[in-house]
Formats: sequence, C-alpha cells, structure tokens
Amino acid sequence: MNNEAADRFAIICDPGHPTAWSRAPYGSQLRKIAEKLLQNGRYMMVYAGPVKHIVLPNEDVHVGKIGDNRRISIRKHVLFGTERYSVEFADAL
Repeated sequence: MNNEAADRFAIICDPGHPTAWSRAPYGSQLRKIAEKLLQNGRYMMVYAGPVKHIVLPNEDVHVGKIGDNRRISIRKHVLFGTERYSVEFADAL
C-alpha cells in the first residue's frame, strides 16, 4: 500500500480542537471505518494542523510532520490469531 491520494482517506480536524477526533464517539467510529479501508487497500490519515496521525483498528500512529513526499507502507501481521499493523515510512522514488 502506498500513499497516493487515491489510497488515503483524509480527516481534517478543527485546529482549535486537534484531538477531538480521537475521543468518543468519534474515535471508535473512525477505527471501524479504518478497518474497512485497510481491507480495501486504503488507509485513514488525520490532519491536526501540521501533525498527522494514521488511524488503525487497534491504535493510532503519530506520524508527526512528515512531508507529502514520503511513502507510507502499512502491513498486516497475524500473530497467535491477533491482527496487528505496522507502519513504515520511506522517501518517495
């Protein structure tokens, strides 16, 4: 999976409330949507001002202030029946 715009589902936060997306009721709803997106080869990125987060079904990954020219790779791992995701960043080619 890469970070082309077609693969990214973007959430833009109110700068006055940059963490509101992670609290109830939004956080749990966004995680459910994120799971469906991942099943279809897409991912959810939350933009809270200059800071970015990737929303996964089990956790949120603080991306920080990476540039849009970075490639994002998300991989699913199953260990002892538990699904987890890893996120890696690389320079775009």
